[in-house]
Amino acid sequence: MTPGLSGVAALVLCATVSVRVFAWDNDCKSYTDSNNKFHSSLDCKWGFCCGTCNNRHCCTDFSLKLSEDTQDECEFKVDFLSQQPMSMVVGIVLSICVLLGLICCCICPCCCIYKMCRKPQRK
Repeated sequence: MTPGLSGVAALVLCATVSVRVFAWDNDCKSYTDSNNKFHSSLDCKWGFCCGTCNNRHCCTDFSLKLSEDTQDECEFKVDFLSQQPMSMVVGIVLSICVLLGLICCCICPCCCIYKMCRKPQRK
């Protein structure tokens, strides 16, 4: 091998290894997207994790990079309201109705429960 060619080969080898060394912690972690679909982790061999909290893929574009810290923060951004809004609304409405019903039956003289619980006045 000529001295110039071995230098180029060493440079290519170092560049290839350095990408892998500096990107060792940039794999895409497993996650559950906004549609409650589970996605397993991705091993990004030549690049790093890119995308958003709900759509992760491997790439080499630094502007799309999704760091491991950002991926960890995504796990805590689960929006409870977007997961089960109907059940939450039904629960709140039913709780308010039961509470209002109890209050009305305790203070309203026209309620049958109020009349049953009221002691008759002795004359």
